[in-house]
Amino acid sequence: MKKKFRSLKFKEKCFVLLLWVQLIIIDLRLKIIPPSLNKKWIYNYKTDKNKQNIDKAKIQKIVNYVNIAAAHSYFFNMSCLRKALIIRRLLKKSKINSNILFGLKKNYITNKYDAHAWVDINGYNINLSNDQRGYQEFKNL
Repeated sequence: MKKKFRSLKFKEKCFVLLLWVQLIIIDLRLKIIPPSLNKKWIYNYKTDKNKQNIDKAKIQKIVNYVNIAAAHSYFFNMSCLRKALIIRRLLKKSKINSNILFGLKKNYITNKYDAHAWVDINGYNINLSNDQRGYQEFKNL
C-alpha cells in the first residue's frame, strides 16, 4: 500500500519530514566528507548470528515512510544508498542489527552496469525499490 504525504496523519507527517532532513544530511555528508572516511561509516556494522525477531509489517512501514520522504528530493540525491543508511539507523534504534549490501546488474540497453544498495537482516532483504531483481551482490572491500 503506497501512501502519499498528504494522506498521512500529523505525527506521520512530522516523522516523514524528520526522515527527509536526515536524508539531506546524509546526502551532504556523502558529498562533502572524503570517501575514505565515509567508507568506514557505511561499512561499520555488526553481524548477529542469533535469530532476531523481525516485525516485517513495522519494517515495511518504515520503508514506506522513507520512500515518501525520498520522493521529494528537489536537488538532493535520495538514492538507494541514502535510503539504506536511514533504514539501518532506524533499525539500530530498534535494536535490530542489519547490513547494507551492494550489487551490480548489467543494463543491456545502455551496455553499462547499474548499482544498487539494500538492507539485509540475517537473510531478510528489505526492498528499497520496485525492481531489486537481478542484482548480483558483491562483498565490500
